[in-house]
Amino acid sequence: MKNIGIIGGLSPESTILYYKVIVDDYRRRFQSENYPNIIIYSVNFGEFTKLISEGRNEDAAKILVEAAKALERAGADFIVIAANTPHMLLNYIEPEIKVPILSII
Repeated sequence: MKNIGIIGGLSPESTILYYKVIVDDYRRRFQSENYPNIIIYSVNFGEFTKLISEGRNEDAAKILVEAAKALERAGADFIVIAANTPHMLLNYIEPEIKVPILSII
C-alpha cells in the first residue's frame, strides 16, 4: 500500500476533508476498516498567504518545498496539496523532490 503525503494546514478545513474522503473512499471501495498510511505536514496559512500577497512567491515556495521534503523523508510515495493556491507554485516544488505531486490543476 502506498504512503500518502498531504501538505495541509493551509486550509485546515480542506485538510480534514482530504483526509476524510481518502479514508472513507478506501473503506467503501475495499469493504475494509483498513486505509492507507497518511502523513500530514501542516503549513502555517497566515505566513504562506502573507508571502503570496507581498509577491514573494519564491519565499512561499520554500515553505512548500520544506513540507514536501519532510513528507518525502517520512516515507510518502506521493504528495497532494490540500489547498488551491499553492498549486501555482508547483514549478518551484517539483524539481526539488523525487516523489510525484498529484496536482488538482
